Amino acid sequence: MDASPELFVTLPNRVRICYQTFGDPSDPAVVLISGHSCSMHQWPEDLITLFSPAGDRHYLIRFDHRDTGLSTEFPVPGGYTLSDMAGDVEGLIDHLDLPSKGFHLVGASMGGPLANIVATRRPEQVRSLTLLYTSPGVNAERPLKQGAMGLAADPISIGISNFRQKYIENEMKLRAALATQPPSEEERRENEVQIAKSMDRELRGGTLHSKGPNHGAASFAGWPGVEMLKDIKCPATVIQGAKDQFFGVVHGEALAKGIPDAEYLLWEDVGHELPKRVWSRFAEVLLRTWKKGDDGSTRDSETKE
Repeated sequence: MDASPELFVTLPNRVRICYQTFGDPSDPAVVLISGHSCSMHQWPEDLITLFSPAGDRHYLIRFDHRDTGLSTEFPVPGGYTLSDMAGDVEGLIDHLDLPSKGFHLVGASMGGPLANIVATRRPEQVRSLTLLYTSPGVNAERPLKQGAMGLAADPISIGISNFRQKYIENEMKLRAALATQPPSEEERRENEVQIAKSMDRELRGGTLHSKGPNHGAASFAGWPGVEMLKDIKCPATVIQGAKDQFFGVVHGEALAKGIPDAEYLLWEDVGHELPKRVWSRFAEVLLRTWKKGDDGSTRDSETKE
C-alpha cells in the first residue's frame, strides 16, 4: 500500500497540521481521527493496511491533532475548544479536496465528538461515521467510570531524571491498565517501540507537554452532547467496549440512540483499547459501514440526476 511521507499544511486558521496518506486518492476517502493527546500514530500502519484489502481499496488519511506529533504546539493554556479542533479536521479535508467526492469519518475516544461535529456541519459530504470507545459527553446521567481520571499521568509529573525511560514505563502502565487481556510478548514489545517513537517525535515537535493540559481543557469545556446527533444524516456505527474503563455502556447507548438508524455493537471482550486481537473484526465493521455509505451516496446521486 502506497504511503506518503509526512506532509504539512498550514490551515486558514494558521494551525499547521502534519498528516500522512495511504493509497490512491481516486479511491473512497477515509479520515481517521485520534483521541485525547494522541497523534496519528494511534492508527498503526499495519492496522491501516487492513482497511484497504484487494478489491475494496480506500484512500486513508491520518494526522496529528494540534498539540500532538509535529503539528502546531500551543502555549498552556491553549484557549481552544473541541469545535476548533473539528475545524482543523475540516481544514485538512478541504486541503485534500475531499468535499467534491465525499469521505468517511472514523473517530476514537475524543476523536468521536470531533467526527460528530464535522458530520453535522457537512451532512452532504460525510458518507459514513464510525465511532469507537467514545461518548456524546459526560453528565450526571453519563458519568466517567470511577477512577478513570487517575489512569492518565501528566508527563511533567514524571520528573527530569531518566525522563525518557520513565515516560515509556508510565505509558506502558497506562496501556496495561486499559488492557482487558494481557498482550502477547510480541505486542508488548511493539507497544514499547511505538511509545518511544511517538515520544521522540513529540519531543522534536515540542508537543509532548502541551497535549495533555490543552486537550484536557478543550474536553472540560464541553463535548457536543446528544441534541446534535439527530442532525447526522449518514450511516453510522457505534462500537462500545463492555469493559471500557472511561466510558460505561450508557455512553455508547446514548450515541446509538441519538444518531438516526445507527448500528450499535457491544464488544464484550474489550475496554478503552484497540488491541491487535480485534483488528480484523474492527476492519470488517469499517468496511461494512463504508459500503453502506458509498451505496447510499450512489443512490443519492442517481436520484438527483
